[in-house]
Amino acid sequence: MAQVKFYLEKRDNKKTKLPLLLIYSFNNQRLQYYTGYRIEKDHYEVDYWKIGKDPVKRSAPGAHILNTDLKSLKLHVEKTHSNMKALGIVPTIQEFKRSLDEAFKGKGVSKSNGPTMSQAVDLYLEEVKREKAYNTYRNNKTALVHLNNYWSKKRKDSTPLAKSNFNDEFFVDLQRYIQKEVERNNTAVKYLNVIKYFFKWMLRKKVIGSFDCNISLAENDIDIIFLNEDEVKQLSKLELKEESLTRVRDVFVFGCFTGMRYGDIKKLKKSDVNGGNIRYFNQKSGTTSVMIVPLLPQAKEILDKYASRPTDLALPAVSNQKMNKQLKKVMEEAGFDEDVTIAQKSSTGKISTTIRKKHGLITCHTSRKSFITIAITNNMPEAVIKSITGHSKNSKSFVKYYTIVDELKHSEMHRAFGDI
Repeated sequence: MAQVKFYLEKRDNKKTKLPLLLIYSFNNQRLQYYTGYRIEKDHYEVDYWKIGKDPVKRSAPGAHILNTDLKSLKLHVEKTHSNMKALGIVPTIQEFKRSLDEAFKGKGVSKSNGPTMSQAVDLYLEEVKREKAYNTYRNNKTALVHLNNYWSKKRKDSTPLAKSNFNDEFFVDLQRYIQKEVERNNTAVKYLNVIKYFFKWMLRKKVIGSFDCNISLAENDIDIIFLNEDEVKQLSKLELKEESLTRVRDVFVFGCFTGMRYGDIKKLKKSDVNGGNIRYFNQKSGTTSVMIVPLLPQAKEILDKYASRPTDLALPAVSNQKMNKQLKKVMEEAGFDEDVTIAQKSSTGKISTTIRKKHGLITCHTSRKSFITIAITNNMPEAVIKSITGHSKNSKSFVKYYTIVDELKHSEMHRAFGDI
């Protein structure tokens, strides 16, 4: 099959940007199709196909996205020709143009000097999904939904990205928007960190010209929500009328006795439990490691309860959203009505507080936090805890747990000063 190639249109005028054409020769015919892109002559890689490079040089603004779209055009032409041959259809230039127009016309960045925000976000998320763990992809996607929503409120979705879009006023307004949309300041900070990384990715990929990514927001040192040892025991013995809530309670308690992330609990297979240990694979930052968790009697009892289910999965875990919704009902029935003060900090630095009931703040991730705090309270060595939970040696998030276990503070203060 003939090769699809891209050439700059030859013109004698002095326009800085020239149309980029798709050329495809077949059956003594020559298809010439305007890709919708115009680039500067210096940004075109002459004879790129001979040296194994992309048609547009990396130094060109938006090169990464542009080359990706060109590959899509190329593959579409090749697939169209292959399908026509299989169906016994004699291909014509008109058929190719019609097929290309239907698939691409009006969908690319052909009428602009750069990609739109949604195009850049989609391309970034494709890369994250390909190279990172699923939870990382999911968290990035959630954060960037807020960015897309903000952008669509301020500008048309079809507005091409430009360096001038990203000034100090933009970043201040974006931070205010995210903080207003997200209930808790620390969650807003996490989303903004993702957005900041996305902007740095755009700079690294030369999607648009350079700009100063001025996002700066600190997390609050607030209480981590967890259940102590007595509360976990109380929850384990709780009689629940609804079977669905009982399953949710069991899965949550299992997390309290293993320290596993909820995403890993959902995927846990019966075959992952062997010889008194839980053995599963943990993917983080693009690397995969084997995790070994000693199986406590409390956790084994829960696994045995659901062992006869006709599935490879060890536990009846539901989606994160459904789990969190039903957990609130379980925790309310358990009587966890303690008042918890939530601190929120605005972009101006002003701190406001709200009081919430503890049962309304508990999520599926609270089980992992409970495991860590109980382990610290009972003086389990930090290195052992981290080997079970998968925290890195210098994990910043792990340090927070030492600041929130009031029971440990109380006992250690009395141990140290009780005899003075």
